[in-house]
Amino acid sequence: MEDVICDISAFNYYRVPPQVLGLYPVLPAAVDDPNHNKKLLSPLATDVLGLPIHRLIEDRQKRTGARRYRSHLFKGELPFGSVRQTPHDFSIASPALTLFTLSRRVSRYTLLKAMYEMCGSFSIYTPPQHIASLLTRENGRKASEAMGSAPWEQVSTHDGKPTNLWKRAPLVMPDELVSYAESLRPTNGYRSFLECAKLVSGITASPFEAQLSLLLSLPHKFGGYGISCFENNQKIRLTKAARLLSGKQTCYADLLFEQGDMDKQLILEAQGATVHNNDRSALLDADRATGLQSMGYNVIMVTYEQLRDEQRFDALANLVLKELGMKRPSWNSRQLEARSELRRHILGSWDEL
Repeated sequence: MEDVICDISAFNYYRVPPQVLGLYPVLPAAVDDPNHNKKLLSPLATDVLGLPIHRLIEDRQKRTGARRYRSHLFKGELPFGSVRQTPHDFSIASPALTLFTLSRRVSRYTLLKAMYEMCGSFSIYTPPQHIASLLTRENGRKASEAMGSAPWEQVSTHDGKPTNLWKRAPLVMPDELVSYAESLRPTNGYRSFLECAKLVSGITASPFEAQLSLLLSLPHKFGGYGISCFENNQKIRLTKAARLLSGKQTCYADLLFEQGDMDKQLILEAQGATVHNNDRSALLDADRATGLQSMGYNVIMVTYEQLRDEQRFDALANLVLKELGMKRPSWNSRQLEARSELRRHILGSWDEL
């Protein structure tokens, strides 16, 4: 097996938009760089993959150059589709294998954040200044074509400033992640990886939606509220009256709850500060909520301040439980400790996993 980029190096690569990746030259060929010096000094290695580079090996004797590489031993045959070729002349672990190699050395909560991002329709990336200056619309289009991918959409604030949030299609679906985890039997570590894969509630469109989903849906033993009866980003076709009220044809519910004994279906909307902290956005959100309410939905707007403050979030979660006709949890000391640990990990910086 040739060297395969994996773990955080592969995760870093998958985070970068194709219009950016296409601006980087390929890695130097091994025949021209036997000591890997050029490779490790290349812009792709320093800017994108990060040093040391994490690679997958099948022979312990290849565990060399510890300052340049972090080697991950994997004996046996990899599941089909585990390795991909990149336009930059190296092999990389698939998104699923990337997450599995990552799972062997990070906490459960860090792994879940990485899973939500790869299964989500978003990526977090800030280009270096020398790359940002090259990222014109025309250069980005040509670079994306060179990568064979459509360019991602960079989200801007209400006043037009670019953010580190990018919109793209999911890199792997949650059910595919579960299937991949099951195909790893009996590889060491597959059980904990499978357990985490089953905890991904769905496709989220931002870190805020992912954080909200995690805090609500994880079981009590992991510090969550055990409220898992929802779907992420469900498309709703609006009625004529709702279209008139909202000015939209369709909309997507961030978290749509389905509980048989509810008078109204419940929707939670994540009001992220990046695109919602201005008067125009507030009006559009109000129009949208009114349209949904005309169809019988109970819409609750959730702010990041409510998420960040533990007491405010507890009040929000209890409101959701009440609307769903579910009992409030009775937390024991171990579960309260897990809740604090969950919040510490999940609400920390999403930029650096």
